[in-house]
Amino acid sequence: LFRSPNHPSLPLFAAASGCRGYLAASSLAAMPTHAEVIAMNPLEAPADFWTNVYYVFNGLAAFLAVSLVMGSFVCCCVLAIERVEKWEQQRHLSVTKPAAEKETARDKDE
Repeated sequence: LFRSPNHPSLPLFAAASGCRGYLAASSLAAMPTHAEVIAMNPLEAPADFWTNVYYVFNGLAAFLAVSLVMGSFVCCCVLAIERVEKWEQQRHLSVTKPAAEKETARDKDE
């Protein structure tokens, strides 16, 4: 970003928008160290190796469970589609077969 000539520590848009007081005050405050962040919130601390291994196995088990359910659903849909196709073919044959039999009977009569 371009810097303001009057306030080199502030970006140009901040100096032009009148945010100088807020940005200048916030830039003076230092970011907390990692130890201070962990002291404020212990959940921010990194987990040990075996806890991470446990999380990996739990994630893998959850992924496998969801993929098994989704795969079963897809297989059931494919089977249902195949059965409907077979049913439609049988129905089509049963409708066209009597008509073909009538034509052959008519041909025999002639």
